[in-house]
Amino acid sequence: MTVRYRTTTECFIDEVLSNDEPPFVACLGEDGRKDYDPASLAVEYFGRVRDFIEVVEVLSPLYEYSEGIKVFITCSHAMGLQGKSLDWRSIFSDPQKINPRFNASAAEIFNTLVKAIRCEWKTHNIQAKINKRKNSVITRHKAYSKYVESFFDDGCTRLMVLQIDVGYKKQYANSIKIADIKEDLTHLFINKRCNSLFRFRKGYIAKLEDDVDTGIFYHLLFFLDDSEGKTSSHIHSAKDFGEYWETTITKGRGDYWFGDYILSRHDALGRCGIWFINFSDADLRKKLTEQVVGNLFKVDQFFKPKAVPDVNHIRRGDDLPKKANKKRGRPCKVEPIKKRGRPQKLVKK
Repeated sequence: MTVRYRTTTECFIDEVLSNDEPPFVACLGEDGRKDYDPASLAVEYFGRVRDFIEVVEVLSPLYEYSEGIKVFITCSHAMGLQGKSLDWRSIFSDPQKINPRFNASAAEIFNTLVKAIRCEWKTHNIQAKINKRKNSVITRHKAYSKYVESFFDDGCTRLMVLQIDVGYKKQYANSIKIADIKEDLTHLFINKRCNSLFRFRKGYIAKLEDDVDTGIFYHLLFFLDDSEGKTSSHIHSAKDFGEYWETTITKGRGDYWFGDYILSRHDALGRCGIWFINFSDADLRKKLTEQVVGNLFKVDQFFKPKAVPDVNHIRRGDDLPKKANKKRGRPCKVEPIKKRGRPQKLVKK
């Protein structure tokens, strides 16, 4: 169970709301018995309902989640689908199978769930709430994009972008509060002036997220000035930050993870807004702000603690650097980085 499954549940809600058609339409089969003709919604999501239910059953009661997740929880609970009341794993492959508790076929139960979601959404005007939050997200995304672009305005000719997630080992995850991880993140940057690990750092963005498996964690973007080509390799730099978090900041309780594509698609990093970005590379700079930074501002990836609803989920480094008063010439040409072949996957101790 991970954030990925929660996101898939939200995608299911989006598809449910995209039209008013029933996912299964009753028809006569070749043998003359009642059958069901599945629409694309049923083909894509009917077999995943059990996964969705299992995900929402283990979400922490301490947090509120996106509108889509809340609606799914409300409707599935009202229908009695949570717990072991419906063994979707055994019947999802056969829409005709009758569930004795509901005296209805699996297809009819799925249709009822979809109808309930659509009704709940319209009755409580949930879309208006999402639109309001979406406007706020767009404004913050623009502000953070300006923050990232300011590194180049401050004289940086080549930027190295690191992506790493920092959290806690499983045995400690359940005991960690939001105040704890916020304090640890602040501690991470307190000694930046006297810690060589941060000597090239221009700034950072940190977004607080949660995961069923690992608990709360921070999704971090580090921005390092590589104008003089003195930073270490991308993966080793991320590993250095991760080990500092694990051993020094959290005293062994912490853990860290690289994005999967950082290890498995290293050769493609230069094309997706991660890794080295030159001042003159307008395409990569655009991908950095629109895709990499934009990924932190998705409206549906949302949660907040019920006890502290106004907690700030995303933070960045210091204020925007001041633009130089002197007129600057064209930045020095930076030689492209030579490919060294695929790196070996780093294995933590």
